[in-house]
Amino acid sequence: MNPIPQSRRQFLTSSASGVGGIALANLLMEDGVLASGRMGPLDPKRSHFPAKAKSCIFVYAAGGPSQLDLFDPKPMLNQRNGELLPDSLTEGVRFAFIKNGVALLA
Repeated sequence: MNPIPQSRRQFLTSSASGVGGIALANLLMEDGVLASGRMGPLDPKRSHFPAKAKSCIFVYAAGGPSQLDLFDPKPMLNQRNGELLPDSLTEGVRFAFIKNGVALLA
């Protein structure tokens, strides 16, 4: 029974990138390129005030409508809800999901 499920060649192949990364970090630190605890000009600076936030909510809406369209009141659009989309909006423009004579205002 083999206690090691991988061969010596597989082990050396998988561990080579880790050993190479350690060696690269050592070489960069000797050349002064890698930060060694000192604050450089491009390192992030400490804040002037202590942090107060306990948590943060991050919303990433890819492809969604812009926030101006979401929060801007449109009373005329509310009045025309359910009507067909005017031809002036689709004239000379090709949309992937909007078809003339079928699309409704919402």
